[in-house]
Amino acid sequence: MNRFMRQIFLEGVSAAGCYDPAEVLGMYEESMTFEEYYTAEGFLNWVIANDLTFGHGNLEEMYAKFKRTKAFKESLKKLRRTY
Repeated sequence: MNRFMRQIFLEGVSAAGCYDPAEVLGMYEESMTFEEYYTAEGFLNWVIANDLTFGHGNLEEMYAKFKRTKAFKESLKKLRRTY
């Protein structure tokens, strides 16, 4: 996970007060690549669907778990459909 994505997840969630991708990503989407957007959207939806939380201490661990899931693969499929 790059520094920008870490910022989005930590600062965006804090500012939005929730994990809803529409709320969190709205502040950043114009600065994001398609890959960053669909991956972030998939991660946040996965967090919500699994009733999870994250913060400074476990963000990297949670993101690594997400990247091993079907939800991550689905976010990549969305990305491929954009091109």
